[in-house]
Amino acid sequence: VPVDLQPFPDDPLIQVFSAAANHILSQCECKRGICLVIGSGDGRLAWELARQSELRIVGVETDAEKVATARRTLQKSGTYGSRVSIHHVDSYANLPFVGRFANLIVSETLITSGDITGDAKELLRVLRPDGGVVCLGQPGGRDTNLNADQLKEWFTGTGLETQLKKSADGT
Repeated sequence: VPVDLQPFPDDPLIQVFSAAANHILSQCECKRGICLVIGSGDGRLAWELARQSELRIVGVETDAEKVATARRTLQKSGTYGSRVSIHHVDSYANLPFVGRFANLIVSETLITSGDITGDAKELLRVLRPDGGVVCLGQPGGRDTNLNADQLKEWFTGTGLETQLKKSADGT
């Protein structure tokens, strides 16, 4: 991934997603493999994760317009199709992928809006066993509605070991 190329507009979100990707990668120690981005939005998190790691990124998004925008933007950077792909899905509850393929699962929607996207049991279905990581949260300073207790409850019944960390850096 061309480190100096920035396909997205020069706005405050550049730093938000750069820091979020850096934090995610530092928490999961996962620099290679496949990363699934649930609610991939305009592709900013997918771009940053590809730029800062050797992960292959698979994004899923229910909004067809966002999918088209993300694809166009990532094509300009030369990463679409080689390191990043974005798929349009009707629902996050029944993903069109074989099970147990993702080393890392993250969400751009959760970062931008605080909304918990998808179905926890479906994420568990596609998460690689024995070392796969779901890393969901929001950087500090974001003025959105992320409810940490709601997020923790969302995982109840999955059998996943969960850790909730709150700090000035985020949740």
